[in-house]
Amino acid sequence: VLPVFSKTANQKISILSIMRLRRKYRKTNKTRPKKKPGAKRRRRLEQKRRLIALGMDQAEVERLNSREVLDLLKRPKKVAAQCGSE
Repeated sequence: VLPVFSKTANQKISILSIMRLRRKYRKTNKTRPKKKPGAKRRRRLEQKRRLIALGMDQAEVERLNSREVLDLLKRPKKVAAQCGSE
């Protein structure tokens, strides 16, 4: 029989429930890597360079926001066909 500790007169906490809680918090990842702004800038610059390599005009690429760049990179063949035909 496991001993039971009483927190208050109405609540009873067993050793097993305490152990479960401790294990739960031990397992969690406390050191999650953080996204860095330098890496974000590098990714966006690399994406813009990909669009320029597909044939888009550099001035046109500079006017696009990051969401538009990502949407265009989803279909590179379509972008290359549009830029080649213009």
